Amino acid sequence: MKYTVVKNGKFTGTTYDELNDHILLHHISQNEMIIPVETPPEPISFNDDDIPVYGEVDIYTLKKGKLWQLADARWREETAGYTYNNHEFHTDREAQSKIFQAYMASLNDPNFTVTWKTKDGWLEMTASDFITLYNEFQTFLQGLYQKEKNLQALVEAATTIDELNVIEW
Repeated sequence: MKYTVVKNGKFTGTTYDELNDHILLHHISQNEMIIPVETPPEPISFNDDDIPVYGEVDIYTLKKGKLWQLADARWREETAGYTYNNHEFHTDREAQSKIFQAYMASLNDPNFTVTWKTKDGWLEMTASDFITLYNEFQTFLQGLYQKEKNLQALVEAATTIDELNVIEW
């Protein structure tokens, strides 16, 4: 998968094999969109200074890019952390798996206790804590997915680039 940059509905010619937060933030600050593509766009012509000129992006490609942006924004919020009992918990996919394991252990053993490392220090957790943490996090997570689904419906219904541009996470 490659990622290319779009500005004002046109390809810019900038393409990446991989993305990081620095690249994303830079292009967002320039009012540019990054979208996934199978192959990088080719110039449609060259100007008098032999600089490549790229064509306009069709709305279907922009919709695909917008859907990718929304999924990426949801994932970033999901994995950025979650606050429970005034402690910020890690929520990357590995941490989510560990929390689920502790939740399952808590369901099987009401006396389950463990020392848990959060982003801001150590915390003694009980079975009741893990059950509440897991259930509240799942509600939070479902809210993120519902938000993405609702925005996806707006993207699918959009008929113009202007309509797409106002859809933001």
